[in-house]
Amino acid sequence: MDVIYAYGLAYAPPETRATSTYAFLAALLPLPVWASIWAAVGAVCLIQAWTRRDRVAYALATALKVGWALLHLGAWAFGVLPRGYVSAAIWLLGAAFVMIMATVPKAWVEVSDDT
Repeated sequence: MDVIYAYGLAYAPPETRATSTYAFLAALLPLPVWASIWAAVGAVCLIQAWTRRDRVAYALATALKVGWALLHLGAWAFGVLPRGYVSAAIWLLGAAFVMIMATVPKAWVEVSDDT
């Protein structure tokens, strides 16, 4: 998901870049920088998805989504994004989903540990 979101940030059409959310994000950091951050986390997740130790990937994915939610929540609180609370809620739910997935044991790891 993070790689797809990175692509959306990097290659957003002009009408999307004109929205208040994209204008706010671009005022903080250039959109390619935001895209790079999301892509880097996505790359770590893709790499660690096939390893026994994937805590770093889950931690980065959760932190990014919580940070993104707080960024939108702060923008809403300061009157920059009138509906920033909606984005914040969605991203916090996404972070919760990542944390739940982090607790699901990998069956193939458990089997390979017995050998």
